[in-house]
Amino acid sequence: MEVIDISSLKEVNKDKKRRRPTDVGGRAFQSAACNPYRRCGVDRQEVLSHSTTVHELGHRSSSAQCLFREDVSNSTTYGPFEPILIGQKYSVDEICELHYGPNFHFRNFSYFPPCEIIYSCVNYNEGDLFGQMFTSYLSTLAGIYCGTGKLCMNRKCQTFEEVNVKPSVVRPGGWGPWADWQPCSRTCGTGLTYRRRFCNNPSPLNHPGCEGGDDNAYEARTCNPEPCSTDSSNEETLINQRASETCSRLLKNKVLDSTKYTSVGRKMSWHGHLKCEVSCEAVPGYTTPGYTRFGLIPQGTPCEGPSEESDQKWSDYSYRCLDGYCRFFGCNGELNAKYDVCGVCKGDGSTCDKVEGVYTETTEQGKRKIITEIPVGAYNIRFWFNWQTVMRENYVEIYNKDGLVILSSWIQWIWDTTKNPTNFAGTYWNYVFWRQELYAKGPITEPVIIKHYRYGEKKNTGINYMYNVPKSVKTCQGQCANGGTFNTKICSCDCPSGFYGNDCTSRCNTYCFNGATVDQSNCACQCKDHQTGRQCKCEAGYGGEDCKTNL
Repeated sequence: MEVIDISSLKEVNKDKKRRRPTDVGGRAFQSAACNPYRRCGVDRQEVLSHSTTVHELGHRSSSAQCLFREDVSNSTTYGPFEPILIGQKYSVDEICELHYGPNFHFRNFSYFPPCEIIYSCVNYNEGDLFGQMFTSYLSTLAGIYCGTGKLCMNRKCQTFEEVNVKPSVVRPGGWGPWADWQPCSRTCGTGLTYRRRFCNNPSPLNHPGCEGGDDNAYEARTCNPEPCSTDSSNEETLINQRASETCSRLLKNKVLDSTKYTSVGRKMSWHGHLKCEVSCEAVPGYTTPGYTRFGLIPQGTPCEGPSEESDQKWSDYSYRCLDGYCRFFGCNGELNAKYDVCGVCKGDGSTCDKVEGVYTETTEQGKRKIITEIPVGAYNIRFWFNWQTVMRENYVEIYNKDGLVILSSWIQWIWDTTKNPTNFAGTYWNYVFWRQELYAKGPITEPVIIKHYRYGEKKNTGINYMYNVPKSVKTCQGQCANGGTFNTKICSCDCPSGFYGNDCTSRCNTYCFNGATVDQSNCACQCKDHQTGRQCKCEAGYGGEDCKTNL
């Protein structure tokens, strides 16, 4: 009998670390079913063999007259074929593990709906090959879950009734054990330390997965945030630097062919989870095939997530790639950790009172009115209104309790503080005039007075505001010097003429930008590094908080 060489169907290197499937699913001799030496066929697809087997049977059976003979022995018996769809027997992750090995997991293609005939399996084994992906084309995962009471069939998400199939079982997934915590993924430049668990105990069938979904699959936090010496300060450039790290690793471990690809990488796309995948640049003269997937971008790489709700705008959050998906890292650098309405990390909202409303009073053109007086201790402060349309040429401004202007577009000509936040009352104030949004994290260390200034003809149709105050503010007390009286509304002293500050001990009603201190002997500002002028504004080329960033 002739030996068929199947080495081209599956290559495994000697140490069996890397499997290199080709896009060939099987082979068979054409019209050879009646030839005892050539009637065999091979099928590479260990799991999805139903479609490949049928395909190869078609090759062998074409024009095969022996198939019409009736004088054949019935002594040969075969085990029964299972009348079950692949997705009704295995979960998508199980399909990947059966096909490529332990800890390979399913990853769909962002551009395609769930039942299309292209998907990938990604390597989650820690080490040099982490994030490696194999993509399957024209592999129909018939029967996989795509919605309540639905499954994939003929590249469409259809109900069981529409395809005349009964679900084999409806089984919610169960969480497997937690793996060990991984050490920080980077020594500099913000990495992640994390642990994960998989939805495989049992794996889900005809069910979306495990309780809580992916949010319950990980525990993670950021680590080693100090920038590396070669890190770009431009985030997009930094992302491409990280992508190049993956390309270099794939080349070093011979996952990529160095005659076809270089170590120059970039983010695959802005679309879906492709923002956490890499694309490696082809060598001149070589064209990367369509839908090629290379690997995952390194853990902890910045990515663009959705805009946060207003109660998280002032929090120290970021979006970062974790296992190839863009995840939210909130307070304390923890995965999915958010401040409650009181500004407490992962709190229950029981430690404060929320103050919110809409200021609608009429202000004469060219005049100012107080919107609210915010007491000491308040935090999560936000003011906003629709400036572009109905309230153009209206503005919000910041003053201290003694009437000194802190932030005013038409007095100080400050229109945007996103590149140099205003440091006042112990917190940083971010302000954008063209959408009239003002917010600060707090808590504030002295009262803050917010005013409305109407510059043009358009009237006030409503200024939204919200902030939180500790419950202790209701009973705040204090001592005032030099004849001052304590004001329980703002938790600070009302001072007599010539005295200032929370307790009326200062003779200076002076505001210094960027956290510069006031010399109480002469009321002058004492500037710090990269600050200049009477009020210590940033030197040219510097910005950020207190002028510490070289722009």
